[in-house]
Amino acid sequence: MILIRFATWTLDHLLPQPYREALAGDLLEELRCGRSVAWYCRQVVLALSTAVFYHLRRLAPSLALSVIWSLFYPLWRALLWQRPRTQAIFDQGSKLDWPVSAICELSRGILPALTFVWFGFTLCSLLRNQRTSTRLFLIRFLSGLSVSLSVLLVSTIALLGCMGNPASPHSSLSQSSPYLAPYHLVLSLPLALSLAAALVALLSPASTSSFAVSVARKP
Repeated sequence: MILIRFATWTLDHLLPQPYREALAGDLLEELRCGRSVAWYCRQVVLALSTAVFYHLRRLAPSLALSVIWSLFYPLWRALLWQRPRTQAIFDQGSKLDWPVSAICELSRGILPALTFVWFGFTLCSLLRNQRTSTRLFLIRFLSGLSVSLSVLLVSTIALLGCMGNPASPHSSLSQSSPYLAPYHLVLSLPLALSLAAALVALLSPASTSSFAVSVARKP
């Protein structure tokens, strides 16, 4: 039946790999023993919902930490990146020939946010109780740095596109940094997303659980 094929396809493509084969086999066996199609579809939906809940619960601390950390960005920028000496370096670089001037202007906008995310990610990485080898940890750490940069750039461009062109005289962001008050509560979203993506890349895969098999045996 089409409904059974669709439910099986959903189970094979959306359920995490550690649970997929055991659960699919148990469900099909129960179906051949006389279980109804409605029961089969209900168990598939229950298994997928349980898997989503387990993943969200595992990621919740990282998401919460990312949101809280992003709120401290104005302080980070004020203490480290708005000092006269730091701004003078960017100003001198902006007066040089292209492409050095363009690189300096780009760095003025992205370096404060990027270093803020990377510092928070490094701090969280060192504080976490890692049970992996040093080589695997380094691979995941570097992957987290790369992912955070991509997410930061894409989310910032998308959010600024929704809020209007900062270069426009009619834009509310034209006279201020997009990561400073009163806009930082809204524009801290790219920072939080970037840090959360890095932490997710660092997380080790969830250990195999017996919840999927137990779901298949429920009446």
